Amino acid sequence: MEATSHRPAWKTLLAFAIIYFVWGSTFLAIRVGVREVPPFLLAAMRFSIAGIVLYGWTLARGERSPSARQWASVSLLAVLIFVGDYGLLFWAEQRVPSGLAAVMLATIPVFMALSEIIFLGTQKLTVRLALALLVGLGGVAVLVSRSLNLGGVRYPWFSSPVLALAGCALVLGGGFVVRQLTTAEPLIPLAILADPTARLAMLAHSFGWGSILALNIFLPMYLQSVLGWSATSSGLSLMILMVTLNASAGLSSQLVGRVKHYKLLPMIFLFVGIGAVLALALSAETMTTVQFEIILFLIGVGFGPTAPLTQVVLQNTVSIHHLGAAIGTMNFVRTLMSTILVAIFGAIVLAAVPIGATGDTLGQRALAGTSVAAFAEVFFAAAITLAIAQLAMILVEEKPLESTMPRGRA
Repeated sequence: MEATSHRPAWKTLLAFAIIYFVWGSTFLAIRVGVREVPPFLLAAMRFSIAGIVLYGWTLARGERSPSARQWASVSLLAVLIFVGDYGLLFWAEQRVPSGLAAVMLATIPVFMALSEIIFLGTQKLTVRLALALLVGLGGVAVLVSRSLNLGGVRYPWFSSPVLALAGCALVLGGGFVVRQLTTAEPLIPLAILADPTARLAMLAHSFGWGSILALNIFLPMYLQSVLGWSATSSGLSLMILMVTLNASAGLSSQLVGRVKHYKLLPMIFLFVGIGAVLALALSAETMTTVQFEIILFLIGVGFGPTAPLTQVVLQNTVSIHHLGAAIGTMNFVRTLMSTILVAIFGAIVLAAVPIGATGDTLGQRALAGTSVAAFAEVFFAAAITLAIAQLAMILVEEKPLESTMPRGRA
């Protein structure tokens, strides 16, 4: 049987990276843009340009132009999506932070699922789906609780509310593990978790991406509260991190299949990234703009090659019938670890905020009086978590890469 041709892995990884960073960064771009351009005009400019480019691309590829009926259907959808949805998003970001807007849009899958259940009848409400919807809404509620005045109370680590939350987490986590071990069709196939190479690849992937995501969240806070930068300057300064990370990830992904020791280059680069994060922690109090941008450049270049390497290692070790579940598991673990690290780093920062701090904005009230030492501790913690990712990659077995998709293994 001839091997089936497949799209190169680096193209798929690059496509996902563009979705994560380019589309995700548009919320910040909207926040900056509506300060200078009316929101609905800005939205019209953005989506008109995108539509013209896509239409030109389809014509260049030889596709037929839509019929009058298709144009009418598309126009109706455009009004509902780009005016009713994104238009209101642009308008709202005149008044709310881009991060809060992005989190609120995380409820879209919930409403889509409810629409399929209630109106279309294409989905059934099961216990698993109901729990998933509740967890999703609960996560959004936690993230926006301070804006809704549901937070603001400080509890000791061993107080009853904190212990109760920890107990609930342990019960839910234990229930998930028990379910995994006893069900006939587990959410995460046990064969994946039994493979030490897959476990180490997921560990490196989750700790690496969790560290980068946490830095993306806390670096703007550091710049605003410690160095006194504006929100716009703080957000735009991170562009070099996004650009270098994606560029180094895309370039290194093309080299993975062409060298024998494909782990060597990413591990060397990750050492550079860890060193840059340590330099960030050590110079947090005396940081200059040039130093900061150089450090961001080194962090992006340092971590970029690790991102595609972990996915290639996972794809190379699991059987083909577990491939989709393995990638989904890696994404799940990455999201879970990112949430945990952001919560831990946030506790470190907020523990240094004086009670009763005041300010004109939500960010100023949340971070007023935060010491540079708190952010230095966060940066040291990020270096440690990146070092854990580095250790996991060192321990990963460097198996020869298969030229085709792996066949099913016993």
